[in-house]
Amino acid sequence: VGTDPLDPGIKGRHLQILGGAEDVTITNNTFVGGRAANAIMFSGARGARLRVQANVFPESDYDVWGDQGMGGKGMATVNFFYTDAVFRDNVIFAGWAAWANTGNATPPTFDQSIFMNPIAGDFRLPETGAIARSVGQVPGIRSTLSAIRSVRSAP
Repeated sequence: VGTDPLDPGIKGRHLQILGGAEDVTITNNTFVGGRAANAIMFSGARGARLRVQANVFPESDYDVWGDQGMGGKGMATVNFFYTDAVFRDNVIFAGWAAWANTGNATPPTFDQSIFMNPIAGDFRLPETGAIARSVGQVPGIRSTLSAIRSVRSAP
């Protein structure tokens, strides 16, 4: 979401999960566009059975955020809202320290030039280069990186 749906003067979020949603699976997505306020926003009741895997999230102002005092705390926020969450093998650009040792890659900056051909809508990640090296340092993420690369997102 480019802007907040209720206040167009505020940045939006890439994903928003509300009110105790259950059986949510978000895999093999590349989120692009303007810098969002949040990569993911959680709000309301706790949910069950969340899987967020093999996605690419660009930089955001507040990373993963949740109401109830759970903003900007990485996996602590995810686990507060989903105690059984599977949240791994993602690329979270400029990810905060709260993502350390979580099975997600956190390259320092997001730049669309890292994709194969973003102008043509080809947001696959290349097999080589700085991002591939960063992702390769996370155990298990290499196995799903090919799935991320195979996704072709529309601009």
